[in-house]
Amino acid sequence: MRNGKEIVAKYRELLAEIPDMIEAAGIKHKFIFEKLEMSKPTFYKKSKEKAWTIEEVEKILEILK
Repeated sequence: MRNGKEIVAKYRELLAEIPDMIEAAGIKHKFIFEKLEMSKPTFYKKSKEKAWTIEEVEKILEILK
């Protein structure tokens, strides 16, 4: 089993990769922030600051499937 620091490091990597994952999927940001029921400014702020909640990450990954 991995230790807590490794798990947190992997999660931080995932947060950092979300913008690239969205771009690679070719999905418009508007589609994602509407699916998240989030305003455009909030979406861009969370994206810039890598401040997604676990629930938001789960939803984004589901959208990107």
